[in-house]
Amino acid sequence: MSQRTLRQVYITVYTGINSKGSCYSLRVYGSYSSYRTAYYYSNSDGSFYYANADGSTY
Repeated sequence: MSQRTLRQVYITVYTGINSKGSCYSLRVYGSYSSYRTAYYYSNSDGSFYYANADGSTY
């Protein structure tokens, strides 16, 4: 049985269109099978912002 190194990271990118423009959902898999999901929104006017999985923006 091979074991993956803890430093190995898996990134899955989902793209879509919402009312504010393009939405990129980044799901990053890290060590111990934990993961975090971040959303990157690119507005049609060129601005962008980030949002957490719970919808809060930053």
